[in-house]
Amino acid sequence: MASNNVALSAARAIVHVHFSGTCPTHADLNKNTCKLNFYCIDCGPTTHEPMCAQCLPDHAAACNGSAVIRVSAGGACSGATA
Repeated sequence: MASNNVALSAARAIVHVHFSGTCPTHADLNKNTCKLNFYCIDCGPTTHEPMCAQCLPDHAAACNGSAVIRVSAGGACSGATA
């Protein structure tokens, strides 16, 4: 039952995240590599910030990185490795 509460909480948090545009931190890089299409289930509800692929290594160093998901253009989510 506790895991269902965690999943529901994460789903509620991710609904309000805007995954459009490019990463402001890595805006000078190729647009295909700095799309905001990653989200950390652990940190995201606090920061409400999506990440780009270039942000993942720094994020993995600051967080356990195991709860990062990738959001595709079609809206489907999949696991990501950091």
